[in-house]
Amino acid sequence: MRLTADIAQDNIVHLPDKSVPDKTVTAGKATIANNEKLPANKIVAPQQRLETLKKHFDEKTLKRMGVVECTTCATRTYQDESDDSGVSFQSPTRLSPERASSAVRNHEQEHVVREQASAEKENKEIVSQSVQIFRSTCPECGTSYVSGGVTRTTTSEKKQMQAEAYQGPIQEKTIGNLVDYSL
Repeated sequence: MRLTADIAQDNIVHLPDKSVPDKTVTAGKATIANNEKLPANKIVAPQQRLETLKKHFDEKTLKRMGVVECTTCATRTYQDESDDSGVSFQSPTRLSPERASSAVRNHEQEHVVREQASAEKENKEIVSQSVQIFRSTCPECGTSYVSGGVTRTTTSEKKQMQAEAYQGPIQEKTIGNLVDYSL
């Protein structure tokens, strides 16, 4: 017999062997192809479903399916390691793998905005800014999650505008300045 699990509808059904071709089962509907009722012993009782799944799947697969909670993902925390005290995640914060992506991107955007404001305040020009988001895989359940990010900002002193640098016509004698006399 084969085991089919339909987690969304919380049904587990034992499918008959292929030696009986006219009987097929659809998980979730519990019907047989020739409109016979499914025998009662083919549906796993709700209190036995987890044990039945544990017989047929390894622990990592059950965690990935969401049947068993992954303790690593449940206890993962995020904390800012920069010296910027005005951004989020100053204390360890728990996030689900689903929420971590948007939370880390928003956190790194806070760094971008604060660096831009700091450069403007110090009369500097931003040469480049980049944000890098890192992904990892949970060793316990195999789920991919956002593990952190880095914001890099490069600034330089502002260059004077050309209108301010232009001081009018040169007053000194310019005749002969472009001639090389050492022939």
